[in-house]
Amino acid sequence: MMEIAASYPELFQKWKTRQLSEEAIKEELIQFGVEEFHIPEIMHHYKKKCCEDRQTTGFVLTGIGSFLGFISCLFTMLDLVPELRNFMLYGLTSIGLIVLFIGLYLVFEE
Repeated sequence: MMEIAASYPELFQKWKTRQLSEEAIKEELIQFGVEEFHIPEIMHHYKKKCCEDRQTTGFVLTGIGSFLGFISCLFTMLDLVPELRNFMLYGLTSIGLIVLFIGLYLVFEE
């Protein structure tokens, strides 16, 4: 059990890249010789890690979407390139909102 405890982050990353189900993860832990009463705790930490990764991605996307919206507003008000006014006003704002709402979905999804 001690050699597995030191490599939890490595195990979590392997499980995530291989997209294993809970049953497959439990079977793998049993093969490693982990005691039965430790498995729910390990699964809880794995689920928590996955949720934290998803929320981190969501916050990054929310920041990018907000920045695109701000840039769109700024460029529209300054009207630096009049030929691109409609793209800045409608296109960049729409892209920013889509990225923002995807990020919010990832943050608040359970």
